Amino acid sequence: NPARGATRLRLALPSAGRWTLDVVDVTGQNVHRLGGEAPAGVLDLTWDGRGEGGRRVAPGLYFARARWGRESATQRVVRVE
Repeated sequence: NPARGATRLRLALPSAGRWTLDVVDVTGQNVHRLGGEAPAGVLDLTWDGRGEGGRRVAPGLYFARARWGRESATQRVVRVE
């Protein structure tokens, strides 16, 4: 899934509650975090390709790690220029 600009991610929450989505690099270092409260159902998320400081991240392989309740899921994200 090579991505330029924004990366769209979809998270299916089985129940209402708090969720987080961490974007991490291949070394496991956190690059960006999204999170909040949401009702049960499908949640469409967008990562703009920027790190916590607001600068664009380098091209390469990243992982989007979602957590909600006791559940988690990880998806690969490939950033290209």
